[in-house]
Amino acid sequence: MTIFKNTLRLREKEYTLGLLGQYRQGRIPLLVLQSLLTSWTLKYEKEYLQGQTCFNPDPGEPFALADSGKGSKP
Repeated sequence: MTIFKNTLRLREKEYTLGLLGQYRQGRIPLLVLQSLLTSWTLKYEKEYLQGQTCFNPDPGEPFALADSGKGSKP
């Protein structure tokens, strides 16, 4: 979160740290964190990050959702 250190509010930082904890426990998929970080690149206009593959995958390429069900119970 160092890139957003001076732009995020305290509640946003706390929320994100909570999500990181949930991810470490296997309760949420990585896609949740990736989506949150991608939204920050747009909100705070971090153009140098928006071009990164992890934030802007090639739309013609299929998404890898291998971890999308991690932590879910049937």
